[in-house]
Amino acid sequence: LSFFDYHSVKATENTEIININFAPELLDGRISEYMKKSGKAVMCRLDEEQTKYIDSRVKVLEQTNRSAQNSDDLVLRAVLAEITAILLKNSDEPEREAMPDFVQKAIGYIHENFRKDISLAILADKLSVSPGYLGKLLKGSLGKTFNEYLGDVRLKYACNLLESSDLSVGEIATSSGHNSVQYFLHVFKKRFGFTPSQYRNIKKA
Repeated sequence: LSFFDYHSVKATENTEIININFAPELLDGRISEYMKKSGKAVMCRLDEEQTKYIDSRVKVLEQTNRSAQNSDDLVLRAVLAEITAILLKNSDEPEREAMPDFVQKAIGYIHENFRKDISLAILADKLSVSPGYLGKLLKGSLGKTFNEYLGDVRLKYACNLLESSDLSVGEIATSSGHNSVQYFLHVFKKRFGFTPSQYRNIKKA
């Protein structure tokens, strides 16, 4: 369950994948804020009974989405809130509670704005703290500096685009928040040992 618009999945041949796309405003405000703070996808394990129940609720979403009743919007909101609440309740992320609130908010902001020209100073101003203080919090909680974490997010997004789209390398560089194609090529090869084009060919082979 991811609040953000990119992901990757590795599954066994017996795994069923359910992908639910929805407008952000349909999600309950409290759940939305919780997921923004986390800055990452929610992972959980469900038993057979829970899985069957989630599957039944997804079918309700599908049926409601195909109808044209005035109450459809209310039903969609209620069922979507129920599904996300169940998944969040069954998630196993004890580190979330230990993570400082500023760091959770910072991670959420990075994931929402990594395509833009953002900096530690801009983020610190948004959170009303000093850049030095926020930088220390991020380093202590994530083991990475702001720039390192931002770079990881941008490269992960670029990798997903290389694997799942036919966009040009230049378009992917821009879409993932890199200011120039040359810089994108440099940091990509430094990280993975391949050019973006080589990476795409390997993944699609």
